[in-house]
Amino acid sequence: MTFWCRTIVLAALFVCPAVTVAAQEAPVSDYALIGQAIEAGRLMQARTMLANRIIAERGSEKNSAELDILSAQLALTERRDMQALAAFSDLDQRGITDCRVQAGLGLSLMRQQRAGEALIHLRAATKACPKEWRTWNALGVALDLARDWRGSAEAYEAAFRLTDNRATIMNNYGFSLLLQRRFAEAGRLFAAAARAEPGNQRYVNNADIARAMAGEPLARAGRDDPDRQAWARRLNNAGYASLLAGRTDEAKAYFSRSLHSSDDYFERASANLSAMAGGQ
Repeated sequence: MTFWCRTIVLAALFVCPAVTVAAQEAPVSDYALIGQAIEAGRLMQARTMLANRIIAERGSEKNSAELDILSAQLALTERRDMQALAAFSDLDQRGITDCRVQAGLGLSLMRQQRAGEALIHLRAATKACPKEWRTWNALGVALDLARDWRGSAEAYEAAFRLTDNRATIMNNYGFSLLLQRRFAEAGRLFAAAARAEPGNQRYVNNADIARAMAGEPLARAGRDDPDRQAWARRLNNAGYASLLAGRTDEAKAYFSRSLHSSDDYFERASANLSAMAGGQ
């Protein structure tokens, strides 16, 4: 079962006009547009624009740090984690004072399960750029890894105050509450995240897991929902969650319902029921 959901990658075709190889200074807005494309998940567009700027500025040192930061951010967004970590570490060692470097280094370290080191850089980033909600959100996740529940709650609340784009924050905050076994509260946050981003199945699954662990019934769109396989998967996941929470009777009931809801889930649910019977 997967609870995390931080990055949604979207691809959009973007063709840049041909540029000359002669070095020329790009307007500041060009760099901002590349950053916005990365932030929005328009990675093909960002990759193309960045490559064109690198070609155009070959041999010029004036904007090399900016291009290196954008390249590192793109690597991080594309989940080239080790490459991103090396790039941000190099920028940090070069003494580049930019909160994007500290934030990127913190995120890269966190993905390597180096939460203690990540906290140092993420705290520095929130101090240098206190209005960046994504950095506060990342700090909340790092503090969760350190089991600093009060600190993570404060970080998530700070992120909430800075943006209307709250689904990702609600999902991460919900997972924090789940780790604290505050299942009902976590379920409400996951459900709110699912309402904020309709169609995001991961948020729906997380809400199901939290509800099952809290002993609350699953919510279904309607009796005539045509996607029986999706419903069977949700029931199966709820069975696992109930089992983890020590609700064995409810786990059996969920597995049994999953078994009868979809032929595709018959074998899985049957195996789960057999495993439970064998463990008694």
